[in-house]
Amino acid sequence: KLAVIHQLLSAISFLHENGFTHRDIQLQSVSYVNRSNGKIDIKLTDFGICKRVADEPSSKGFQPKELVLKNLGELEDDNWEPSNKDFEKADVFSFGVVAFYVLTEGDHPFQNPDTRKKKRRGDQEMRIADGEEADLDKMDNPEAHQLLQARLSHEAIMRPSSGKLLK
Repeated sequence: KLAVIHQLLSAISFLHENGFTHRDIQLQSVSYVNRSNGKIDIKLTDFGICKRVADEPSSKGFQPKELVLKNLGELEDDNWEPSNKDFEKADVFSFGVVAFYVLTEGDHPFQNPDTRKKKRRGDQEMRIADGEEADLDKMDNPEAHQLLQARLSHEAIMRPSSGKLLK
């Protein structure tokens, strides 16, 4: 699990170091390749809305839920334009969600505790947009809990860069 998480983070860091943001990191954007020696390699895919950092201005047409908020759930005003650094921080947030999936073998950090609504994606997105805290109780490993806590923070300033996280 740690090797898969490290490979994903390496791919994200490579993108950021080379001036790109993915902007749509999710479990469906990660392909797993089983090698004959039993090792698993991952490939980050789906670059449909990837953005080159040098391109200005940033696209207001696409805003990940974790970018729509500022200051503990207060909505951004209509004049706000997300910066490319905001999109890098969104990639780190999305990495945290995927890493949680991997470490818990399929759970979502913002899933509804109501088992009837557990799998509804829209419900998870609304919990993120509403500024709810990630449910990290399933993380029984203290290092994993600490690793993901800052990545899933709604305060982007709390999220380290992908390069710093990789180190």
